[in-house]
Formats: sequence, structure tokens, C-alpha cells
Amino acid sequence: MVKSIFLQDGEEILVDDEDYERVNQHIWGKAFYGNHRAIMNSNSEHLPNFILKKVFKK
Repeated sequence: MVKSIFLQDGEEILVDDEDYERVNQHIWGKAFYGNHRAIMNSNSEHLPNFILKKVFKK
């Protein structure tokens, strides 16, 4: 299942239940680089990298 969180501008994004608690502890917003859009937190960490960091930790 998935849960939703909202970005700073009010856009809703969906996150897996297993990642929700970690992701929801941060404030997320959009950053634009030319034609690219990234979802980042206040530490300039991209959302996909933030989620995958837990997966590859041993």
C-alpha cells in the first residue's frame, strides 16, 4: 500500500508504507534544473536517494 505526503507547494506525492515514517520527518519541495525537476529536502537530498540509502545500508 501507499500513503501520500505533500510537498511545500501543496503537490501530493505517493510513498510506500515502509518508507513513509522516514520520508514524512522532512519537508520536501521541488527544485528545477533546466528541464529537470527534482524533489529535495532542506538538506539538498533527493527523495529517491534518501529512500534508497536505507536499502543499501548494512
